[in-house]
Amino acid sequence: MIPDKLDAQQEIQIWDGEKITLVPHPPSFSSRSYACATLVHERRVHTYLGPSSSSNNNNNNNDDDRIRFERVEHVPLILIFGGKSNGYRNDLHAFEPEKRMMYPVESKGAPPTARYGMSCVTFRNNMYVFGGYDKDGFLCNDCFLFETASSTWNSFPLRGAVPPARLGHTAVMMGNNVMIIYGGKGEKNTTLQDMHGINLETGECHKYKYHHPAGSSPGPRQNHACVAINEDTMILIGGSTGAAGEVV
Repeated sequence: MIPDKLDAQQEIQIWDGEKITLVPHPPSFSSRSYACATLVHERRVHTYLGPSSSSNNNNNNNDDDRIRFERVEHVPLILIFGGKSNGYRNDLHAFEPEKRMMYPVESKGAPPTARYGMSCVTFRNNMYVFGGYDKDGFLCNDCFLFETASSTWNSFPLRGAVPPARLGHTAVMMGNNVMIIYGGKGEKNTTLQDMHGINLETGECHKYKYHHPAGSSPGPRQNHACVAINEDTMILIGGSTGAAGEVV
């Protein structure tokens, strides 16, 4: 049974279908709102030393001469970026569900400015972050790539019909390489109902013209949820129209 609510005072909570488990978090991870998170798999290589490669010298204990065996392990990680917590954040943390352990991620390069309300997805085991509202008071429509193999941030240039700046939107992966962005809060506090695609191989953007029977459109909304259930279908849930106290 799904619980009615989670304890808002705890940052990491796991529900396994029967009970909620609270997970300790490091001091570097403060309470926050409007962060984004996505699932990746870290490739870890474990090396083991075997017998000497020299068959004529059974007493050779030189590690440089011993056969090395490798075991590759793909560890699921949830990467958590940014958010709002007594100011804006642009830190990165990883949570290992199997070990129920959380820790800060050291990174190189130039990360996004501190912000909240952005979205993120995983593509080819890298994290892509789009949009949000940053520490300088700007709505953003930039995109950043975090390469998990090298732990490096890079700006990801967009071209074509780049989505307007926004926060509180959703993003999911559809097809083989497209990040789909829907709704959110735009300039002049406008609640948006547009849908855009970003090709994460080329950076090419386009705006969707979707068709729907009368009265079936999701309409303008922000702070909603969205999930892709296959390569060409997504489900959008809840959110706010932007009017005071109005949720859908």
